[in-house]
Amino acid sequence: MTTTIDAYISELRETVVAAGLNYDVWWALRGPDTAPKYQKEMQRHNLFFSTSARANLVAALVALYRIYEGRRDSYNIPGLIKLLRGRFSEKELRDIEALNSQAKPIWVKVCILRNKVFGHRAKSHTIEEAFSEAGVTPNDIVRLLDITRKFLNKVSLAHDKTTHAFNLEAQGDTVRLLKELGGAMTKRSNPAVHTDLARKTAQGRCPTR
Repeated sequence: MTTTIDAYISELRETVVAAGLNYDVWWALRGPDTAPKYQKEMQRHNLFFSTSARANLVAALVALYRIYEGRRDSYNIPGLIKLLRGRFSEKELRDIEALNSQAKPIWVKVCILRNKVFGHRAKSHTIEEAFSEAGVTPNDIVRLLDITRKFLNKVSLAHDKTTHAFNLEAQGDTVRLLKELGGAMTKRSNPAVHTDLARKTAQGRCPTR
């Protein structure tokens, strides 16, 4: 039983870490603090960045859906809570179930998008209608991630006195990539750089390949 609880914690940790990283990339590409600043870089590689933004949003939402779904043959929070009954104290169970209750209304929104747009494409709704029905905001996703991390740390602390830092983030790397693309674009468009490159090549100081 202990190994099974450990397996649940490990699998769910990995899933929420992946969801958080996917969200970080999407937010860096579409968030108001970064997207306008690097619009030229993303327009130059439009298909790549538009596809990346969509793929990371879908991956984050599907991962969050999976964490809270109720399938008996999958690692998910409802299954973990069932395992903990009779092993955790009543107070510990109340605390983790309170966090699960906080997550549920947000998960329902995620569920709508997963079932009507990303996991399946419902005939009964346009994509715009499904998003309107769900009403998911970036703050909702951040809050669901935060609640899930707290839930898992509360469970692991009660189970074996450990917690997880959850300190990986991908937004910084994404922004650095955009900055590097911007720097490369500036160099290519700078006549002085091309002149210097031609001079060095003529002098045999710069390889042509």
